[in-house]
Amino acid sequence: MAFISLGCIQLVLSTLIPSYSKVSWYNDNILSIMQCICLILFFKNLKFKSKTVNYISTYTLAIYIIHEHPLLRSYIWNHLFIFNRQFFESGFFYLKVPLICIIIFISFMIVEFIRRNIFKMFELLGNLIKTKCS
Repeated sequence: MAFISLGCIQLVLSTLIPSYSKVSWYNDNILSIMQCICLILFFKNLKFKSKTVNYISTYTLAIYIIHEHPLLRSYIWNHLFIFNRQFFESGFFYLKVPLICIIIFISFMIVEFIRRNIFKMFELLGNLIKTKCS
């Protein structure tokens, strides 16, 4: 309820105060931060019994960090998937957005999978060297 209430407050403030609407949806807005905290607290105690969901969920933070890097984010939205007026006016807009999200998620999940395995190899190599030197 708090999440929805904060969203309604955002909407009312952006309607009543035109200058507020320019910053109302930024991630560093205090109301947005409070909404994020509400979401985290909501999902904190949820237990999924699905091994697949639990496995995939271990990748989400890394995927977020990778795709939010300023250089990569600019490349994704300005060169790879060009989000301009034509994109939003296209007839397939509602099909493109979920497809783009799935493509980004799977692509960076693969990147994170590769990164984890490279680090595992270095860890094994380090352990091997440590045992040889002991």
